[in-house]
Amino acid sequence: MASQIKRRIDADVEDEIREIALTETKTPAQIYRHLDGEKKFVDRVPSRRTVERMVRELRSSAGDTSPWTLAAKDIDEEAARLVLRSRRALILRHEKPLHRFNISEAKWVAKISKIAPDLAPDIAWLIGKVYSSLCRRVDERGDDDFLTALDDYLAFAPWRDAEHYRLYLKAVEQGWVLPAPMWSRLVEQQNPSGRPQTFA
Repeated sequence: MASQIKRRIDADVEDEIREIALTETKTPAQIYRHLDGEKKFVDRVPSRRTVERMVRELRSSAGDTSPWTLAAKDIDEEAARLVLRSRRALILRHEKPLHRFNISEAKWVAKISKIAPDLAPDIAWLIGKVYSSLCRRVDERGDDDFLTALDDYLAFAPWRDAEHYRLYLKAVEQGWVLPAPMWSRLVEQQNPSGRPQTFA
């Protein structure tokens, strides 16, 4: 009986799955079909079951999953303002109605927005949603490289200015930190100068 070889998913494919799962309402089957139809992912699309597992993990939240409203307890007025700011940014970015944030997501969005007030509100939401969905996995399995990479991303703040961006790229290139997941959205699209950066 031949043993199956576990194939690692390429980072850009994994990032595409994560971003769609977190920002759109497509089903796992629709995400799989999207990947399968993209020329850039030819011969690199993971199995349908792998996509289903990833989407299930990404969409499950740790903490309170009841819908967030202004009446929610444990969220002060400043935090509520930050959550509403992120919601507005997402509606404008996607130009369509959005599902309600759950309380766990709202708390993370507020926390991320407070520690990185100059981070774009839709990016604060995306990172908050990732923290919300993966904290349970960390509790169950231990450290998670994905969350460590996000911690490092927030610590280096590459969106802030060209020097922060350059230092972050250097840290990634040198192997001091793990590259942020969803690299295109979190790093390349947040480049303050808008020009590709190189190392001297």
